[in-house]
Amino acid sequence: MKTIGVAVTSVTFVVGALVTYLVVHLLQSDMTFLSLVVGAIVGTQAGLIIHHRQAGASLTSQVKIRLGGIVALTGVILSLIMQATVHWFRLPEVSIPIGGIGCFVFPFVLSDSLWKALEKSGRKGGKNG
Repeated sequence: MKTIGVAVTSVTFVVGALVTYLVVHLLQSDMTFLSLVVGAIVGTQAGLIIHHRQAGASLTSQVKIRLGGIVALTGVILSLIMQATVHWFRLPEVSIPIGGIGCFVFPFVLSDSLWKALEKSGRKGGKNG
């Protein structure tokens, strides 16, 4: 995965997680962990889309591991920042490591189905791409 893929994955994760946090906060819910779930989903999707658009790209275990690492690291860093500023979790010493592990797993769960959909639609965006 190229540097642009790493950046897009991380930025998309952060934006998705923060928007989800705002919605959860406005609904006065304590389900802030949903922020990491949504961030991991949209970050994984963005990273795979960018990777798929590269010439000769394929979905390998190494790509999934790298993507999982990027998503997990972004999730942990965002969690630490949010915990320090807005006390995101009630039990951060438990929630942050579990969130990091969960974020790492998402690319392994989501990648195959998204990759198949991308392959079906065509490498460069279908007929018009």
